[in-house]
Amino acid sequence: MAQESSNFRVDGPRGIIRALAMARLVVLESMWNPKGKLLNEEPSVLPYLKAIRQSLAWEGIRINLVYRRFYSNYDLGLLLQETRRHRKPQVCYISSHGERRKLMGLGDKVIRLESLIEYCRPSPTTGYIFGACDFVTPDTAKKFLEATSARFVAGYQKEIPWTESMLVDSLFLSYLLGAR
Repeated sequence: MAQESSNFRVDGPRGIIRALAMARLVVLESMWNPKGKLLNEEPSVLPYLKAIRQSLAWEGIRINLVYRRFYSNYDLGLLLQETRRHRKPQVCYISSHGERRKLMGLGDKVIRLESLIEYCRPSPTTGYIFGACDFVTPDTAKKFLEATSARFVAGYQKEIPWTESMLVDSLFLSYLLGAR
């Protein structure tokens, strides 16, 4: 027998609590191929995140997965401003090549930390995960959190291979979205 309130449901004899509200994951991904190799096959985070969504659905946890590509500072800015309009708690996963204090768009177009802060200010209902090498140092995280009031920020301080980073990000997102 299930008990329900507006935000959760208690199932079964062991009293497993399930969220009724749908979690929202906004995924913004840049192209991975370097300039001059844009037509080569490239990886994407999307299949991994769809698998997480399906796995959580089997457990009764619904995820609203929104996926968009960005190519430049301008594109990412528009997408982040649109993301901020959503007032309920959400996670924004930004996936691209990274360097110290900057992300890389199509053709190595630079997206600086200062621009990201402007696009994400204020973000009290959003947590940010940066799937980008070398981008989130302790100083970067502190500056971003103080300036944006984001729920949290996570990312990589050093270079990490793409597959390994996607596996780590997948595990982190699965636990975060599954409220484990």
